[in-house]
Amino acid sequence: MEASNDIILPTNIIKQISEEMSGKDLFHFTLATYYYLDITDYHLIKLLHNRPNISLTSEIESLIRMSKSPYFLLDDKIAVVLSTNKWNTFVYGPFTLNIIEKSLKYFCTSVFCLYARLWSFTPFCYSPTYPTLEIFNYSYLLQSRELTVDERALFSVWGDNQISPKLVLNFEQFRENFNARYNYKFWETDIDWNLFVIAGGSVTLSLLKQTSLQKGSDVDLFFLKKGSKLFQQSVSKTFSPLIIMQLIRPTHTASNVSQIIHSFDLDVCAAAFNSKQVTISFACLQALNSGHATCYDMPTSSSQYMRRVVRLLKYEQRGFNILYPKQFDINTFLSTPIEDCKETQPERIYRFRRRHFGDNCDHFSIQKQFCEYYRLN
Repeated sequence: MEASNDIILPTNIIKQISEEMSGKDLFHFTLATYYYLDITDYHLIKLLHNRPNISLTSEIESLIRMSKSPYFLLDDKIAVVLSTNKWNTFVYGPFTLNIIEKSLKYFCTSVFCLYARLWSFTPFCYSPTYPTLEIFNYSYLLQSRELTVDERALFSVWGDNQISPKLVLNFEQFRENFNARYNYKFWETDIDWNLFVIAGGSVTLSLLKQTSLQKGSDVDLFFLKKGSKLFQQSVSKTFSPLIIMQLIRPTHTASNVSQIIHSFDLDVCAAAFNSKQVTISFACLQALNSGHATCYDMPTSSSQYMRRVVRLLKYEQRGFNILYPKQFDINTFLSTPIEDCKETQPERIYRFRRRHFGDNCDHFSIQKQFCEYYRLN
C-alpha cells in the first residue's frame, strides 16, 4: 500500500477523519494520506499526555483467589511466589489499548520508535490484543535506521555490530529461507494451520537474508485453541524427524497471534508464521530496522544470568546489539563467572500461567521512566 499523492479532500476533512479513526484503520489511512497529516513527535506526546491509569485491582484479586495461586500483593505490586518477578497494579495511561491504537498514526516518529518497544512491559494481567503487522503487506517499512535520541535516553547498548542485519525483501524469500533451514516443504501439510502458528526465533532467523543455514532455533508451534483433547488429537500424527519442534499450548484459554508474540522476552522474536503470512509486532519492526533488540526480562541477580546470557548472545551473534536499561549493571553481568550463577532450578522458558503466557517484567520501571521523560503524568 503506497502513499497516495492525489488526495483532493480538504485538509480539515482529512484531519477530522484521522482523529476519529483508531487501530489498523487509522494506520492504513495514515499510510495513504501521510503527506497531508501532521505527523510529529509533538503530536504523539500530546496524545499520550494526561491519560488516566487503569486499576487492575479486580483482575489481580481473581488471580490471587485461584487455587494454589502463585500470585500475591507486595508493596503495591503483584508478585510471584519464589520469584523476583513483579508488576504494577495499574496500567500507565499512555499504555492502555485505546491510546496505543490511536498512536499508530505516528508510526514514523522517533518517539513512536521507543514507545512501541515498551508495550510488552505492561502488567501481564492486562492482556489486550496489541496491533500487529502482516509485514510483507508493508515491506517498504523495513528500512535500516540509527537508534533515536529517545531510545538512547532510556537504554544503553551491549554489542559491537556496526550495521543492521540485511532482511529478506518479500514473502517468497522468507519461505525459501524457512524451507532451507527447517525443511518446511516436507511437513507443512502435516499442520492444521487453523489450530497452530509458528512463532519466535525460527521466524526471525528466516527474515534475515545473510545468515548461516545452521538452524540455531527450534521450531516453536503454538496451539491457538483451548482443550487438551483437541490438542492431543491434533498432534497425534507423525511429524518429520528432520527438525526439533516444540509444541506449546495454553492451559485453560485460547490464545491469538498478538498475545503470543507480545509475550516473548525479546522484541526481535515477536514474529509469527501461519503458512500464508508473517506477522510481527511494531516493536519487532523497530528491532529489525535498528539492529537493536530489547529484552523485557533483564536479570536482577546472578542466579538469573544463565537464563538470559545464552539468548542475548545468540542474537548478538546474529547481528543485533542488545538494548538494556541504564540502571542494569552490565559490567557485573559480563564479568560474573559461570560457577557463581547458582540457579536453584532450570528455567521453564515457556510458562503458560492459568490465564496468561509470558514472563515479561518491568524490573527497571522503564514505562515509568518513559512517562517521566516526556512529563506524561
